Amino acid sequence: MGFLGRVNAKDMPGNAILFQSVVALAFILTATFEFIVVFAGALLALNSFLAVMGLFILRWREPDLARPYRTWGYPVVPLVYLAITGFTLFYVATHEPAKVLFAAGIIAAGAVFYLVSRRGRRADIGHD
Repeated sequence: MGFLGRVNAKDMPGNAILFQSVVALAFILTATFEFIVVFAGALLALNSFLAVMGLFILRWREPDLARPYRTWGYPVVPLVYLAITGFTLFYVATHEPAKVLFAAGIIAAGAVFYLVSRRGRRADIGHD
């Protein structure tokens, strides 16, 4: 298990929490309140957009999968949500491009970090 994945005696990922706290403090100390709000809002909107989009993808790829929960108003309500959230993301991207590029950079860095950590785990599994 990697440095950030280690847990302490109380089964908490202490290293990961400490790392995230340091990053959050650095972000708070070096950015304006408006920047943080737009950045966090755009990332939250993107995450929820992708989650709702996943609903359509799952129903398309796995049409026979058991569905213990039914989405109210499907497909109209999720499509309206995607339209509103998509417009919001487009608006932010066109009016605050630097903030969106910074958010995209954070996402890209996270993706690289994830892929590198997966590669390391596969190497560890092969040596068991």
